[in-house]
Amino acid sequence: MFTSSASPANIGPSVKGGTTCDGGAGPTVNVSLAAQRPAGIRRGEILRKLLHISPGLLAFLLPLLPHEKPLPPQGLFEVTLITSILTAIYIAARRIVARPGETDFYVTTLSYPIAVLATLFAFPGAPELAVIVVVVIAFGDGSAYLGGKCIGGPRLPWNADKTWAGTLSFLAVAGPLASLAYFGEAGSETPWLVAVACGCGAAFFSAIAESLPTRLSDNLRVGVTAAVAASAIHFVVLPPL
Repeated sequence: MFTSSASPANIGPSVKGGTTCDGGAGPTVNVSLAAQRPAGIRRGEILRKLLHISPGLLAFLLPLLPHEKPLPPQGLFEVTLITSILTAIYIAARRIVARPGETDFYVTTLSYPIAVLATLFAFPGAPELAVIVVVVIAFGDGSAYLGGKCIGGPRLPWNADKTWAGTLSFLAVAGPLASLAYFGEAGSETPWLVAVACGCGAAFFSAIAESLPTRLSDNLRVGVTAAVAASAIHFVVLPPL
């Protein structure tokens, strides 16, 4: 969720004295296992990202399950139950997934499901909006972190802790996936233009929110922005079309 470039000091091989092929003294390179992983990504971060992305996969399963629109109370209860279980699993793994010195673990953790469920309960007749929110948080925020860590490169002029690679990764992944998820849940009668406008629009504004230099949780910023943007486009901008 936080985007930063890899540091060369973290990926450089260890060098020990040795001999060259002509018998002279020369360096012998031993590449440690840690150096083979992307620089700056600790082991617990891998599990953190897998758990972060997993709810986004469920968004693509919703269209496959028969359900009414608007979602009845039973449907809302079932989604809430599944969301609560996934959140409890993440909290149970805190000792592994929490970052060193992280003081807003619970804010970051709980803002994810709250943003999704708030959108779902606010618009039970349009669950495709909640689908956009979960996909943007899961894949957009996750890809921004991985893009920034694994690709690195130039920093954003307004936020030195973020990179262009991270922000563009957010857009490249979240936009198409959110559009696809929206289209799948809204139904085949929905024009692709509507799906793309809602999905890519939400991803665009969320990527901007994710890149801002603020101490607010990324999940909170991205989730709220995705919900507001998707809802505005869905209900205000697109009806005339």
